[in-house]
Amino acid sequence: MAISFTCPHCGSVTQVDPRYAGKSGPCAACGRMISIPAVDGNAAVARGSRKSTWTAVIVIGAVLFFGLMIMGALVALLLPAVNAARANARRAQSANNVRQISMAIDQYRDEHQHFPPAYTVDQEGRPLHSWRVLILPYLGPEAQALHARIDLDQPWDSPANLAYGNEIPPVFACPADFDLAPNETSYCVVEGPGFLFNGSNTVTNEELDTEGKGAAGTLVLLQTRDAMINWMEPKDIQAANLAQGINGGICGSYHSGGAFGAYADGSIEFLQDNLPPETLVDMATWKSTELQPQP
Repeated sequence: MAISFTCPHCGSVTQVDPRYAGKSGPCAACGRMISIPAVDGNAAVARGSRKSTWTAVIVIGAVLFFGLMIMGALVALLLPAVNAARANARRAQSANNVRQISMAIDQYRDEHQHFPPAYTVDQEGRPLHSWRVLILPYLGPEAQALHARIDLDQPWDSPANLAYGNEIPPVFACPADFDLAPNETSYCVVEGPGFLFNGSNTVTNEELDTEGKGAAGTLVLLQTRDAMINWMEPKDIQAANLAQGINGGICGSYHSGGAFGAYADGSIEFLQDNLPPETLVDMATWKSTELQPQP
């Protein structure tokens, strides 16, 4: 595009080719020396450059904005599915824990012909160790090695054994219980008169088969939450806890809808949280007569 130039000497107006912008030469009308300004041409170029730059910035910004919106929408859609998959994985692991513990109890009674006691006692009848310690030899090599280091003649919280209370085998902790202390268990038996675990007393296999409801009809293990029981501690749930039902007290879990339990024959069941407490008590007693929950 030609540059319109007015000679400062003679006032003549001339259309100058843009290639002469910024150069000097004689005026075509008066012959005196003039300089053709380059301002108009360079400004146009600068305005065009700035316009192109801002256009590119706007386009890139719009692409990034919509890209982030799409990514956010995808994350919002996928997050529930990811959370559900993780919850299912934790639930499956908890079921496997219950199965391993119940199988270890079953192996113990196969070898000894009776269930393990709820806890061992010293000569004065003071509790020493939980049944969880007694089944360690049936839970794999690492648990066997831990069992060999524990002094069974000393209390679980004695100076000789206290450190082992922090070496909890993973099988005793539910992965869905995020508030569980590193040494606390998620799985307990029901302890007390009328149950398979009653202090230092033991129920033989023959007694369960001839006087009781049989292994398939007797609940032996229950999942707990917020029970705050060290895995080595000679402590478990009682009839009064059963009276609160599943997820009404410490008998329960952080799985949706219920908690896992295991029967004396090694089978497991997911117990719904609407299970009547009196039914739960009846399931846990080993004789045919019912034991009513204590207030």
